[in-house]
Amino acid sequence: MLRDTAGNILVSLLGEEFRDVSFQTSLILFSLPLMVWSRINIIFSRALGFEVNITKIIISGSVISYIVYFALHNLSISNPAILSIISSQIIISMFTSYSFRKSYA
Repeated sequence: MLRDTAGNILVSLLGEEFRDVSFQTSLILFSLPLMVWSRINIIFSRALGFEVNITKIIISGSVISYIVYFALHNLSISNPAILSIISSQIIISMFTSYSFRKSYA
C-alpha cells in the first residue's frame, strides 16, 4: 500500500514516463530501515571490538547478495539488483543481531 503511494508521488513529480523508475526507487526507499539497522549494528560491532565477526558477516552478506543477483538475473526476474541489495541488508542485519545476542547471552 505504502509502496504504491511512494511510486505515485514520484510519478506525479517526474511524469508518467518515470513509472518504472519510481517503482524501483520506492523499493530502495523502503529498504532504507534495513540499511540503517545494519549500519547501526556495524557501528556498535566496531565499537565493541567485533571486527573479525563483522568482517565475516559483511563478506558473507556480499557473497550471498551476488548469488541472489546472479540467480535472479538468470531466471529473468525483474529488478535483480534491487532484490539483491535488499537481501544483503537483511542478511547483514540478521547476522549482526545474532552476533550481538550470542555475545551477550
